[in-house]
Formats: sequence, structure tokens, C-alpha cells
Amino acid sequence: MADRTKAVTTAYFVTKFDLLKSEAGMNLSRLLERLRRHRPDPFPHKKVSVVIPNYNYEKYLRERLDTVFNQTFPVYEILFLDDASSDNSVSLFREYAAGNPRKQTAIRAFVNSSNSGSVFKQWMKGISLATGDYIWIAEADDSCSDVFLEKMMESFEADDQVVLSYAQSKQSDEDGQVYADDYTDYTNDIDMEKWKSSYIRKGLDEIRDTLVIKNTIPNVSGVVFKKFDIQEVEHRVTRYRIVGDLFFYVWLLQKGNIAYNHHSLNNHRRHSNSVAFKIDNKHVLYQEIVELQNELMEHFEIDSATLEKVYEYRAVAKKYSER
Repeated sequence: MADRTKAVTTAYFVTKFDLLKSEAGMNLSRLLERLRRHRPDPFPHKKVSVVIPNYNYEKYLRERLDTVFNQTFPVYEILFLDDASSDNSVSLFREYAAGNPRKQTAIRAFVNSSNSGSVFKQWMKGISLATGDYIWIAEADDSCSDVFLEKMMESFEADDQVVLSYAQSKQSDEDGQVYADDYTDYTNDIDMEKWKSSYIRKGLDEIRDTLVIKNTIPNVSGVVFKKFDIQEVEHRVTRYRIVGDLFFYVWLLQKGNIAYNHHSLNNHRRHSNSVAFKIDNKHVLYQEIVELQNELMEHFEIDSATLEKVYEYRAVAKKYSER
């Protein structure tokens, strides 16, 4: 038996050696890419649709596309949603897609003739158009690790009750300089230890002791979620200007469990001219935070310790709105 095992092992490595020797003239990166693409799909029954919302992000789009196409987990389809950009984003995407290295991935582009005025409308549009079982909204100005999708999908495989899986995020400026390795400075007021370790827990528990306080899932690009019919919630999500993401997560997490990966697999690019940073929108942000907090406190049973944190964060948000 030992001799047989040794023979099989030897044959395996000889075959590998012959393959590498025959490819000696091939660029190493091309060889590694070829080997990776021929690796069996670890979860062949899980189809992931990648939605890329874009508005005038030509400057960052190639990096975004590289990080999508370089994923170690197979991508079922890519939906590029342009919201009437005035730059060359659409041309860049079409040129990139024409040289698509993932021939098994369906690629579609949807270009608005006029701006929708709402990123959440684009999210809902992408979800409705997606034909996969899972959705990753990869915003055009963000980037991520090549194993991001693989690690997110492991959570769904580990627990079939998971409906949303997200990763810790780095924070970078408009030029791509990372100024924070994670978001723990933002979440420490809720719990100093929670986000140091990965976890899977009931979505309802996450709502009751965490999301009722504030949005601790700071960037949708770091999230993968199961696809559901969104007709019942679409009009509510798009009614919000700023906190529509949190409302959507809360709606989703009432359907199952949440999974968190403590590694910073996502890179969130933050802009000084983003919607939440604009002076006029600071008041809107505060109003929407209060409205959503109140709704969640009415709908869910919240303990006294968490309620105290709700009002503490509300006070912080109010001060921010008055700057």
C-alpha cells in the first residue's frame, strides 16, 4: 500500500514538473493565472453576480475591474451600471470587457441616459437585473483582495442560514493612500473586542444590539448577500438619501444570519466630496439616522445598555450636523 501511494505521489509531481518545464517560456504570471483558472470551482452551485455602479469614476475603474476579474472565486456575471457619466468610464469598461480574460463570465453594461440622482436606485436596479444567487455590489471606486469573494462565499458554505457576509475594510483617500487598516476606531464605542474576530450570528441579534445604534457595515463593496425579491423594500431604500444601505441591511438580516470576516479584504476609498460629507447633507444625515433609529427601536426589543449607546451616537451625529 505504501509503495502504491509513493508511486502515485511521484507520478503527480513528475506530471507537475513536466507541465512547468513545457511552459518554461511562458511569463510566470500568465502561468499562475492559467493554473488558477483551471482550478475546480469550490462551490459550483453558488452563482455570484457582480454589480458595478459607476458615476464618473474613470480614474479608478481599471483598478476596480482588475480586482473583480482577478478573484480566485468564479464570477458568474458582471453588470456594469453607469449613471450617465460625463467622463470616459463607459468606453473604458467596454474596451476592458472586449479583452475579457474570463470567457465563462457573462458581461452586460447598462448606461443611463440621465443621472438617477440616487446610488440606491442603482443598487436596486442591479439587484433586479442580476440572475445569480448571490450579489456583490462592487462600487467602481473601491478595490479589494483577490481572495475577497472566495472568503465571503466560505461563510455561505459553512452556514446555509447566512444571508449577508461582509469583511473588514481598509480606508484610503482619493489617491489610494491607506490611512486606516480597519474601521475599529469607528466601532470601538459599541464594542472594543467584537470586530477583532470573525463571527456568524443571527441577523436579528445584530440588529438589536449593533445596527440599531449605527451602520457598522460601512462599505457595500465589502459585502456579499443572497438575492431576494426586493419589490417590498425597493421604494423604502430609495427614499433615503444617505442611510438606505443600513435600511437594506436591516431588512435583509431579518431573513437569516450574518457572517463577518475580521481580515481587511476590502479597500474603501473615501472622498472629501462624498454625499455624507457635504454640508447640506449633514442635516439630512442626522434626520435620517434619527428616523431609522426610532423605527428600529419601535420594531425590535432593545435592552437598556444598547439604548444608551443609541442616544450617545445620536448626540455625536447631531454635533457633526452642526459643524
